[in-house]
Amino acid sequence: MSGSPSSSWMPRLLLLTTAVLLLASFVARLGIYLAHGDFFAGIAIADFALAAFRGLRYDMAALALLLLPPLLLILLPGQFWALRWLRNSGYVFLTVAAAATVLFGVASTQFFAFFYRHLGVEVKTVFSDFDFILQMAVEQNLAALIVVIIGLILAFVAGYRVIPRLPAPQYGFAGYSWRLALVLVIGHFSLWGQPGREWVDDKHAFVEQDLRLGQLVLNPAFAAFNNLFFPQSVTASLAGVPEAQATLPPATASGQPLLASSGVSRPNIVMVILESWTPDFIGAFGAEESITPHFDAIAAEGRRYQQAYANGPISIYGLQAILSGMPHLPGMPLMGFGGVETLQLKGVAQLAAEAGYETLWAQAPRRASFNMDTLAARWGFEHIAGREDFQTPEDWNKTPFGWDWPMYEYALQRLAEFEAPFFATLYTGVTHVPYVQVPAEHELRPHNPDTVDGFINTLSRADWALNQFWQQARRSAWHANTVYLFVSDHVVPKDMPDKSVRGRYRIPLLIVGPGIEAGDDRQTASHIDLLPTVAQLTGATIYAVVRRQPALSSDGAMSYFLAPENVLGHYRNKPVFAADDGELLAPQEAAFLSRLRASYERYLALQ
Repeated sequence: MSGSPSSSWMPRLLLLTTAVLLLASFVARLGIYLAHGDFFAGIAIADFALAAFRGLRYDMAALALLLLPPLLLILLPGQFWALRWLRNSGYVFLTVAAAATVLFGVASTQFFAFFYRHLGVEVKTVFSDFDFILQMAVEQNLAALIVVIIGLILAFVAGYRVIPRLPAPQYGFAGYSWRLALVLVIGHFSLWGQPGREWVDDKHAFVEQDLRLGQLVLNPAFAAFNNLFFPQSVTASLAGVPEAQATLPPATASGQPLLASSGVSRPNIVMVILESWTPDFIGAFGAEESITPHFDAIAAEGRRYQQAYANGPISIYGLQAILSGMPHLPGMPLMGFGGVETLQLKGVAQLAAEAGYETLWAQAPRRASFNMDTLAARWGFEHIAGREDFQTPEDWNKTPFGWDWPMYEYALQRLAEFEAPFFATLYTGVTHVPYVQVPAEHELRPHNPDTVDGFINTLSRADWALNQFWQQARRSAWHANTVYLFVSDHVVPKDMPDKSVRGRYRIPLLIVGPGIEAGDDRQTASHIDLLPTVAQLTGATIYAVVRRQPALSSDGAMSYFLAPENVLGHYRNKPVFAADDGELLAPQEAAFLSRLRASYERYLALQ
């Protein structure tokens, strides 16, 4: 029986599927390695080969997640209609899951081109902004989208109509039992490695001194699946800290105020979060050719923080750090998906509201983008608005992330209605990829929705809109008693001029207002410093975190914060803080690592 055609097609099918997917994984790694030579500079082909070999564990884990569930159904014996239906369901599951695995791998590879790492917890944001992502796919990659849809249809047809015509298994339930046991044993060793070991996780890929190799070890599809369906657990612990010390005050913030003092008591505060604004294109922050002359003029009146860094490479990381005062940390779910918003933290607007401030959150994208309508309410904003609330001229091109001027115009109207004092946060959007085609006077380079040329054009338009807001605000009754904070959520995600660690995380940060001395400030700063700065301006009370000994221990994730030497904060090859020119100054390093440890302690104590 074992040699007959009716019994040999199944192992052949599985071996063919496995071989194709393993080859696809290798090709994806090789493509990433060759396409991003600037990022992998110094990593020899032998190092790549070793990383690809280590990556087989992740490939097998991805295959286990893909093949094991449908195999439980496909291996079922017998001709009873219910068994045939279950087998057919297994075939459909197998073919569609195989296609989805390839799609996840392609998406993660594309993500790598922007952020030099694979998809992580960000994969969950796909569902909250699915219509945006679909629009981006239609506008930028219609041909690829059509191929994907055809591939999924063919996979479904193959699973539902073609493969089930193959002969049914000829063994009984005894034969099914030992085959099932064999499949489960293989799955166990694929996902756990050996008895007693923990579930294979992304962190196991980053054990070499050069953390870049971890990106070549990871299987892109596994990284996406793992973070989507098997989020990391918090494995760090407060080792050696007495239980009585583990409870921190509910208003603890891990950042530090950026201003020694302000020249006015209880000023209005307007914080503008600038989507993707990058120092390489801003004259006030060192650009030789500035795209932002209006912002440069505003910056000449205020305090320019030349050593400010983002707490992550994408918007949701920056927004979390700004609004909650806590950066995204290893083991923490993404904000908006059961993350830091579930903790007993006071948000930046809640602190202002408790100090007697009226609060406004307005963003250029629609209200629900990134779940920000819910999150803004969680962090204490009373009035919340998005693209649906603004008057956008009909002849302006459509963009999923909105135009900045309609948002600014709305904010001006609302702020004129508020009783002082008020705290408003305005989140821009026109500079978000895909880049919309702007009016001719701002099209400085040929339009491209996906490259730095498109970004420069939208940045010129964003600078114009910011100037319109500034000029009208200056004529308002409340302007003279208002402090403005301008900060970017991250830098332009693709084709940035400076691809060093510093270049990929340094952001513009500016404070303008009465009593604030103009000039350049060289103190190191990051997003988490904005909450205590707002608290200081409003007179709100927050508690200081006291460093405790011994230092926080963990499952090894903390080592990513300590290497390589030119990065102060590091996790999965995602730096969260860097010093000027890569040089570590001991006080800077100690201060920032103390903040990270304090954030860990804060997070764990609030579980």
